Amino acid sequence: MLLAGFGDAASAVETDRRVNVSCGQTITQNTTLLGDVGPCPGDGIIIGADGIILNLNGHKVVGASDDSNNSVGVRLPGRTGTTVLNGTVSNFAAGVAILGGSGNKVADLVARDNIGQEFGDFGDGITIMSSQDNTVIHSVIRHNGPFDGIGVFGETSTGNRISKNRVVDNNTNFVLIIPKDFMGRPDFANCPCRIERQFSDDVGINLGFTGGGGSNRTIVSNNVVRDSGKSGITACSEKGNPCVSSDNVIIGNLVVHNGFGIPGQDFLIGGGGNGIRIVGFLEEVALPGRNFVSNNRVVDNYEEGIFVYSLQNRIIDNYAVGNDLTIDVPITDLRDITQDSGGGIPDCDANIWRRNTYGTAMPSCTTIGGRQIAGPSQGVSGAEPRAAASVSSGAGEFRLPGGLPFTPQRRLLTS
Repeated sequence: MLLAGFGDAASAVETDRRVNVSCGQTITQNTTLLGDVGPCPGDGIIIGADGIILNLNGHKVVGASDDSNNSVGVRLPGRTGTTVLNGTVSNFAAGVAILGGSGNKVADLVARDNIGQEFGDFGDGITIMSSQDNTVIHSVIRHNGPFDGIGVFGETSTGNRISKNRVVDNNTNFVLIIPKDFMGRPDFANCPCRIERQFSDDVGINLGFTGGGGSNRTIVSNNVVRDSGKSGITACSEKGNPCVSSDNVIIGNLVVHNGFGIPGQDFLIGGGGNGIRIVGFLEEVALPGRNFVSNNRVVDNYEEGIFVYSLQNRIIDNYAVGNDLTIDVPITDLRDITQDSGGGIPDCDANIWRRNTYGTAMPSCTTIGGRQIAGPSQGVSGAEPRAAASVSSGAGEFRLPGGLPFTPQRRLLTS
């Protein structure tokens, strides 16, 4: 199913010049669009060769808004070294799907209103599955779902980079039928009564989920992630057996006002509304994550600002204030619930928390070398933050797991 249309010689474009492309067409040469494509009842464009460039040239690739067919705007099946850029992809189950292969690039793209089924194969603006060393950069990912704005999945997904994107309003809903007893409480075993509730399962940038596996060695840097239905940035999104996303770098991101979902919703789906969520365990036993989380600004999110249930992570020099916005549940800006090897109380076992700015934190080991401040998040909530905020280089060079160099950058809000 994922390869539908691939290898069809009759549909292949045999030129690298500016051309009109039809829905479902496979391209094998550098291609620049002369016009919009669609509305398409199935896939929009299929990349059928390695090392080619698809330049949308400011045009749109549009689906038929039918979420039942798992259609993709631009599909890359096992491709290596290709580039997709400069246009808009909308109204598919996924905007761009990189499925296998390596070294591809998505740049200067708008992926919006791509809505799949809750139990379908896709539901993302951009998805990377079992693929290495890809880049998503300088793109706008808006109102996709019901899964993610950008999703990177599979244990063989390594070395990907998600940088300088605006990932906003990925907050779509699906209807879940919940049985209730006569008191209005969930009663999945006995109650014949069924009512409908709407949920949002959308994560802004997601580095793994139960069943799909966690990605590894992904760099998530200098993005704006705002108004996701669930968490802003996750590794992994759900509690799973197992779900581990390891050796990632999450640095210099602005993560604002995520986790509010559909008004009045219940959070029955795992992994609520954190700003940054780091989870990795098997059968309730935390596993090593070795993620590096630094220089992020995390404010006004529904639940914890930075939430960790995983081992051997470093959470350093972040600003997390004003995130505990639930009404009746005690939530904090910094939270580590990792238990020690003896099953005792949370104690930040094997995680390093240093020099973070916070309003509230739990347990106390999350506050080492940090600075506690009181009050709201300095006016970030409400108005759209400045996406093109100034970025200045941090001091020194940090080396990623595996020895790859990376110079930290700090994103600053400007008036």
